[in-house]
Amino acid sequence: MSDNQAWNPVPGEIYQMIIESFDSTTVSATVESVTRAGGELLVRLSVPDSVEPVLYVRNCQVQLSTTTITYAVPQAALREQGGMVGVVVRFREGDYLVPVTVLSTEGNLAHVLPVDSGFLYEGLTVRVF
Repeated sequence: MSDNQAWNPVPGEIYQMIIESFDSTTVSATVESVTRAGGELLVRLSVPDSVEPVLYVRNCQVQLSTTTITYAVPQAALREQGGMVGVVVRFREGDYLVPVTVLSTEGNLAHVLPVDSGFLYEGLTVRVF
């Protein structure tokens, strides 16, 4: 159910979805169908990525955006391993390579998008080599 009655989603449109209370969980969502009835707007979305952190949430609020959320990291933080480009992120459990897609570079920064949403978010520490 959408609280924005002026919104006109079209099946096939892709949005970035941020899930309430899970600011670090951003997933791609595709509009599957749209129904307007009795002044209500019901939009059915499919989410092909894993949303395990909210799998058992029965009701929540989401924000949809047509812009892609990217992260700026130093180019020196990019690493290639096994044919995959990523950044090494320091978690409590240890350092892990998080696969990313490099969208652009500007100066000494690379603008990246994590391959698997939810594994890279603002505030994490990345290693620079």
